[in-house]
Amino acid sequence: MTIVKDIKIKKKRQPKKLAFYLAIVLPPLIQYLIFYVGVNFNSILMAFQSYDAIKDEFFFNGFVNFERIAFEFQRHGHLRRALINSIVYYGFSLLVMAVAVFFAYYIYKKRRFSGIFRVVAFLPDIISNITLVLIFKYFTENAYPAIVEALTGKEVWGLLVDPDTVRGTVMVFCLMVGFGTQMIMLANAMSAIDQSVCEAATLDGASPWREFIHVTLPNVFPTLSTFLIVGISNIFINQMCLFSFFDTGADPKLWTLGYYLFRGIKGASWSEYPYLAALGVLFTLVVFPVTMLARKFFDKIDPTK
Repeated sequence: MTIVKDIKIKKKRQPKKLAFYLAIVLPPLIQYLIFYVGVNFNSILMAFQSYDAIKDEFFFNGFVNFERIAFEFQRHGHLRRALINSIVYYGFSLLVMAVAVFFAYYIYKKRRFSGIFRVVAFLPDIISNITLVLIFKYFTENAYPAIVEALTGKEVWGLLVDPDTVRGTVMVFCLMVGFGTQMIMLANAMSAIDQSVCEAATLDGASPWREFIHVTLPNVFPTLSTFLIVGISNIFINQMCLFSFFDTGADPKLWTLGYYLFRGIKGASWSEYPYLAALGVLFTLVVFPVTMLARKFFDKIDPTK
C-alpha cells in the first residue's frame, strides 16, 4: 500500500513539474519564434518584394532588389568600400589577437603585475561602451590637441576630426575594447591545461618558448579557432563602433558592411526595406558557406583531435 501511495503522490507532482518547466522554457521559446524565426522569415520574403507607395502595400517583384545590389556594388563605391574596410578591420583584429595570445600567456604564467594587468584589461568589458566612447572622444578631441600644443607649440586637429587619423583612431578604439575579452578568455583556456603536461615539458628541458609553442598553443587552439570563425562572420555585421562615435553621419570612407546595413535600416522608408532585406539575405548566403568551410578547416588541423 505504501508503494502505491508513493506512486500516486509522484503522479500528482508530475503536472506541477511540467507547469514549472513550461513556465521556464516557453517565454524564451516564444520570443525566439517571434523575434528571430518570424522576423527572419519575413525578411526573406521581403527580399523578393517591392513597395507600392500608391497602394501602400508590398508586392513580389522577383530579383529586382538583388539586381540593385549588383548595380550599387559596381557603379557606386560605398558598398564596395564598406566590404574592403570590413576585411581590413578583420585583418587588424587578427594581429591584435596574436598580441592577446602573448599577453594571455604572461597572465597564465603569473608573471609580475599579471593580476593587476588582468583587471585593467577587463575594465572595458565592465564599463558601458557609450561611456568609453565619450571618454575616448574627450581625450582625442580635447586632451590630445592641448598636450601637443603644450609640448610643441603647434595647433593640431583632434584625432577624430583629422581625415588622416580618424580611421586609425576608431580602429584602435574598437580593437582596444575587444582586446581584454580575447586575452581573458585565452588566459582562462590556458589555466585549464593539465599542469602535469607542463611539468613534463619542463623536466624534458623545454624552454618557456618551446612550451608555449608545443604545449600551450595546441591546447588553446579550440578557443583560438572559435575567435577566428566568429571573426569571419563578423565581417558582415561589425560596424566598428562607427554608430557610437558618429551616429549616422560617419564619413563614407569609414563605412563597414555592418554600419552600411545598420545606417540604412535606421533611416529607411518602407520602399527601402526590401533592398535592405535582400542585402541581409545576400550576406547570409555568403557568410554561411564561408563560415562552415572555415570551421571544417580548423577542425581538420586541430591538434587536440
